Amino acid sequence: SGTMDKKSEDVRRYIAERCDLIGAVRLPNNAFKANAGTEVTADILFLQKRDRIITQDEPWLHLAETEDGISINGYFAEHPEYYGMVDGKRVGTSGLCQLCLSNPDVLEICTESIRKVMRENPDYMVYSMEQGDNWSYCTCPECNAIAEQYGGQSGLYLWFVNQVADAVKDEFPDKYVGTFAYRYTRHAPKGIVPRDNVVIRLCSIECCLNHKFDECDRNLPFVKDMQDWAAIAKNLYIWDYVTDFRHYMLPIPNFRMLQPKLQDFRAYNAIGVLEQGDYQTRSCELKDLRAYLVSK
Repeated sequence: SGTMDKKSEDVRRYIAERCDLIGAVRLPNNAFKANAGTEVTADILFLQKRDRIITQDEPWLHLAETEDGISINGYFAEHPEYYGMVDGKRVGTSGLCQLCLSNPDVLEICTESIRKVMRENPDYMVYSMEQGDNWSYCTCPECNAIAEQYGGQSGLYLWFVNQVADAVKDEFPDKYVGTFAYRYTRHAPKGIVPRDNVVIRLCSIECCLNHKFDECDRNLPFVKDMQDWAAIAKNLYIWDYVTDFRHYMLPIPNFRMLQPKLQDFRAYNAIGVLEQGDYQTRSCELKDLRAYLVSK
């Protein structure tokens, strides 16, 4: 956000002379907490490079003020409706935000953004369209109505992602749009199923690492969610965890559980598995051995 919210317009003007701003998304302020141990507001800018320099005025070059008198980039100040409503207030400028998925403009911006990424990175197979890592999902009347219709927040997110997937499938028939089933979207929805070109990434972060899925009460809700998603998702992908982020530096005696968990994922027809382990510390307990065993 140092680029978008900086008092000086010099950097923004330099970019605007050379690129068109396709869209911008303000990430939650905890987006990089797991990686860098810090909370900072960050923006993702979707830009299209021009073949020549053009000097013109754009709204996003200037700063504006929110209702609370906070100075932010005019793009975000002029479009609070793009961001989630929490406790009756749009929270797009706070860093702890999600998008308002019922807003047609948000759908158009996200669709064009992912289409641009797909064109520029044709070697990928799955392109992400996922929720931010916080609980500040939109509770505006329109989003709430869709969530209620489809069995909760997972239904709202799938309703949105399905539309993105429909919009890109003709141009990219062999590509997939991936989305999370994570935390408040982990449960399978009702009355709606993923499109054939949608990949569901089911995340197990709440699970106990030290027991088999079917032998631990803490893991049984995840088993139910995995069963339900497997029943409706053609492309179920598992985002699993082999380290405990709540006790990052402590020993994790889960070596005997690595193979049974992978066998369970296969039994539920998972098309792939990502095993997220320790990737930040230099000396976490036997992390190299754990990575070796998982690969085998």
